[in-house]
Amino acid sequence: SDCHCSVWNVQARRNGTEEWFDSPDCWNLPFATSTCTLRSLEGNWLLPNNMYEIRVMQTCSDESLSSDYMYVGEVTLPGCEFHQHSGVDEYFECQDGFLCWMFEAAPFNADSPCCHTHGGRKRCPMSRPYMCNAARDCAPWRGLKDHCCMPEPGCGSVGGGNRI
Repeated sequence: SDCHCSVWNVQARRNGTEEWFDSPDCWNLPFATSTCTLRSLEGNWLLPNNMYEIRVMQTCSDESLSSDYMYVGEVTLPGCEFHQHSGVDEYFECQDGFLCWMFEAAPFNADSPCCHTHGGRKRCPMSRPYMCNAARDCAPWRGLKDHCCMPEPGCGSVGGGNRI
């Protein structure tokens, strides 16, 4: 009998950890798909400059025909600090490591200027993890402004597009 309804399933784990996680970006891929980009693991983006173990399996409707896992190790590139969120919901991380509540002095728009006295925004809150490129549209305070943080990728016209 042949392998029908074949899909690729990708799992990953950070080197040195025990548990494998299904990759939400690369799970149940049609067999004809030859690439996918693994962007997140354990509900967070991949950490920069870390070793990850990745395993791939071809899964068939008849499990006895499914392949064994194939393994590969990959190191993520050193990333910019703003590519990771602060690790805390509703808190910006400032350049000096200080955490600012996003509603401090901004009770209606979650755009606290608190980081201005701590060197500016370094990372966005978990609830708004995407930093915009331009430091000119958000957190106005004494003539200063900072990078906007968005809940979804795509800053659009606000903040000069995504910061990359």
